Amino acid sequence: MRWNQLYLGLAFTSLGTLILELSLTRIFAVMFYDHQALLTISIALLGLSVGGVLSYAIQGLGGNLYDKLGILALADAVCVVLSLWIILSRPAVFGTVSWAAVYVAGALPFVLAGAVIASVINEAVAHIDRAYFYDRAGAATGCLLLYPFLNTFGGPNSMLSAGVFFAAASAIWFHQASQLRGRAIGVAAALVLVLAMIANGKTHALDVHQAKGAVLPPEKFSAWNVFSRVGITGEGTQLSLVTDGDASTDIAVFDWEHLSERDHGKLAHG
Repeated sequence: MRWNQLYLGLAFTSLGTLILELSLTRIFAVMFYDHQALLTISIALLGLSVGGVLSYAIQGLGGNLYDKLGILALADAVCVVLSLWIILSRPAVFGTVSWAAVYVAGALPFVLAGAVIASVINEAVAHIDRAYFYDRAGAATGCLLLYPFLNTFGGPNSMLSAGVFFAAASAIWFHQASQLRGRAIGVAAALVLVLAMIANGKTHALDVHQAKGAVLPPEKFSAWNVFSRVGITGEGTQLSLVTDGDASTDIAVFDWEHLSERDHGKLAHG
């Protein structure tokens, strides 16, 4: 039972880490340009590497390993929310300080996730084959879930969902440590984040409001998918479909059931 829960917590952590990285890439692709979206690879690698080194210091502190894993995973769930808020609240025009804030804020959740993953693998080194299997299974599940998550929840909420998985992992670690209060806090944190996702889906309080160095205009509709973020802007019949904040296409407004000769001419000749 102990090993099964250890592997399950590892799988949840890896799942959340993959969703965190991929949803952050999609957010960066909207806020910045495509080549700058690849910055998430550097952020993730740096964070996970620092977390791996940090795990040695954490193990040297003594105490119950599962207590420490629970605290790290719970802190990671909170860190995801703070990281998302810092990234989305940056001004439209980026300077050195803003870039540094985005880089550090983006890396912190990966640091904590890296510390958890490295600590678990060190604990399960005698069963490294199973530990690696659950680690990769969690990551693969994250890749599979990203498509429906982005289509259903959008970029920012998909990133918040990573915090849900980290909080669930913390509940598993606290359960192994026989910390009933910690387990309750982990479950409560996961539920709060789910409610936050629902509320954010309605209010868009945590959403992309600037892209490519400019503030986004008022939108009548917006939605995310695995490839892009689309928004409808404009007034009256002068509407445009904007992809990733800068690629705009006018929307033709016609009575498609009763097209006149003039309408046919407009459609044929642009």
